[in-house]
Amino acid sequence: MKYLFRHWAVISNRLKNSPFVLLGLDFDGTLTPIVKHPARAKLDPGVRALIKKVNLLERIQVAILSGRALKDLQRKVGLKNIAYSGNHGYEIQLPAQKARLLSTPAALRSIRRFHRRSQKAFSSIPGVFLEPKGATFTIHYRNVSARRVRQVKNIARELHGDFKNSLRLRFGKKAIGLRPAWPRTDKGRALKAILKKTGGRKILPVYIGDDATDEDVFRVIRWSGITIFVGQPEKKSRAEFYLKSPAEVARFIKRLMRLF
Repeated sequence: MKYLFRHWAVISNRLKNSPFVLLGLDFDGTLTPIVKHPARAKLDPGVRALIKKVNLLERIQVAILSGRALKDLQRKVGLKNIAYSGNHGYEIQLPAQKARLLSTPAALRSIRRFHRRSQKAFSSIPGVFLEPKGATFTIHYRNVSARRVRQVKNIARELHGDFKNSLRLRFGKKAIGLRPAWPRTDKGRALKAILKKTGGRKILPVYIGDDATDEDVFRVIRWSGITIFVGQPEKKSRAEFYLKSPAEVARFIKRLMRLF
């Protein structure tokens, strides 16, 4: 994995020569620093202004993809005329279009049942935060003591045993996600859908993310776009480049704007 700013000459040349750029961004850990509780995450006004400005450029469309529920994500970002995908691709809303939910009544019922069982199963473990998000569900354990993390994971696997046919279990950064087994989607497929609606093959996709769920996007555009991981370089990541922090993501957006 290569440090992006050391290869800026090559990257900037590729960006300048592209007829159109889709700038895809994760939210938590990419646009905002990771916080102890998801509700406390706030988008810096300066970063919000940057996103708004770059999205106004004629040859750039911004898309923000997150594991957060779509409405929660839109409240946190607070911008119109950008593309949004929430719940790891199960919700998509393009500019001037209605939101689309990719799920089924049966899948939504399974999520609710898993939530009810989780409330009892995790009630004795301090620090666990359960987040029902409609189409998906997340068990956060960032505030759980290290000696009890394995217990959290084991309980999640045990609970999942009764839902293997209806829900998928996915491990991320200090979080365990539950998603419908069918229909199957992820952030990578969501970005493909946004690309298709935005214009297709002539677009250069750029995606920046920090979590295991962002690897689905890196996999999809690895050979056709620019893939950027946020954090210390990960050998297992499919991203080609890395930035060290959300502050460097903002710096990248500023440089991108100067090219257009």
